[in-house]
Amino acid sequence: MIFDSFSKTKKQVLGSVLLLTQLMPLFAPNFARAAPGDRAILAEVAAGQGLNERLIKQDKNAALRMVQLLNKRHDLPNEERFAPVQALPAEGLYDLICLGREEVFTSTFLNLSALLLAKAKAEGKTIDQIATQPHTKGLLPAFIETASAYGQIEKILDSIPDKTAQRAFLSAAIESVSESFQKQAREDRSMQMAVALVDTALALRDKDLKKNFIEDFIAHYKGAKNETFRKSLGYGLSYLSESPEMADFKKDIVAAIGEDTYFISKNEGLSEKELFKDGVQYQQMLFYNDKDGRASYTHFRETFKDWKSEQKDGFIVLSRKAQGREIVIACNDPVAEDKGLANASAYLKGKDVQVIVHRGHSYHSPKSMMAVKRNQETVCLVFWGGCGGFHNVAETVTILSQRVTPPGLISTKEEGTKYVNDRLWADLCADMIQNGSVKWKSFWKKIAQRISDKRFAAYVSPEKNITAAVVSSILNQKPIRTARANALREQVIAGLRR
Repeated sequence: MIFDSFSKTKKQVLGSVLLLTQLMPLFAPNFARAAPGDRAILAEVAAGQGLNERLIKQDKNAALRMVQLLNKRHDLPNEERFAPVQALPAEGLYDLICLGREEVFTSTFLNLSALLLAKAKAEGKTIDQIATQPHTKGLLPAFIETASAYGQIEKILDSIPDKTAQRAFLSAAIESVSESFQKQAREDRSMQMAVALVDTALALRDKDLKKNFIEDFIAHYKGAKNETFRKSLGYGLSYLSESPEMADFKKDIVAAIGEDTYFISKNEGLSEKELFKDGVQYQQMLFYNDKDGRASYTHFRETFKDWKSEQKDGFIVLSRKAQGREIVIACNDPVAEDKGLANASAYLKGKDVQVIVHRGHSYHSPKSMMAVKRNQETVCLVFWGGCGGFHNVAETVTILSQRVTPPGLISTKEEGTKYVNDRLWADLCADMIQNGSVKWKSFWKKIAQRISDKRFAAYVSPEKNITAAVVSSILNQKPIRTARANALREQVIAGLRR
């Protein structure tokens, strides 16, 4: 036969294509719609060429390639989008999440996490059994960090039915974190890990589990030999000591910290001096030209239809005056793409921009972050309205670290939606223009009563933003507010972008 005369390589390629046509109906469209550069990994998966084996061997490149592919396919129905990884067992999915976390989009992680839990249940396994094996335990810090960042700690623990197993899992998690950071601990990674541990502690509902976790936290703080890591844990513990949810353990935490000083800086509100200059506040709101971006822009325009509107070249200027104050919003039309963004930025040049609002998918965040950086001397409030906006908090705080207190940061750990964003922003603008200042606790209580969308629960109030408080506190240590502090700031920003 002609097939027999082909070289081994040609047989593999042809075999991959033939196998693709025999797979489930969803897979052929996957291949046809894929960009040429992505077809290799799809063909590899279809031919059974060991993606799972690569993941078990912790092949990070294979994980990143697959995560990048899943990210690109975010507009496809989930059944079709995640078809390439449906055959992976639970452990393979766990490896994929941990190894690919640097590139994962919010929707990619949330769907992979749900698939992981479903596969584990079908296989008669629990997450603790998968994550604490000798060859997977090293990935546990990455798993805890990612799960906490996306607000999934409760779901992970709820999937482990036995309380003793839950306790063992949490102990193994903090032990693996400590082991991985004892030898070498970059400042940015230490900060992020401390935040993850604080997040995990606050997510625990069971008092006994919380007590055990705090005891482990304290023990590893006391035993930490790496000073950078120890300092980050100290700030984490200090944050917990001030949290109402940890009132029962405050004495133990304070006693453990002893004479060490870890001043925690929080943003409980913003003053009129920060929010307005000469009675005027300038905002830049950034939209992007994709299906969701265009829909969000339309919804925003409808919500703010009562504001004065002035059409410009590729952007609009909305404004409202009251109580001797004025808010001016420069907002690009997403259809105008880069031209609209550039023209809106040019309009704001030379003005004191106090507020930046990002409206779009997480992969557009770098462009919005540039707006934060351009206006870093005056920005005091940033709203990351896209999915998983919480991931931009550390970099935002680092850029704005010249502030004594962290900036006001609003973000979500899960899905950002226009139905929450526009209602929240309209009410916040009304409060700012009416009162001149804002107190987050009272505002958040009020807005929570007005927004019925369940997705609002994943939005984080600035006063409860753990990342902002811990990162800002570490970067603003008085002894290092020198040239060394500026060098550290740049190092942290570079690390956060890796």
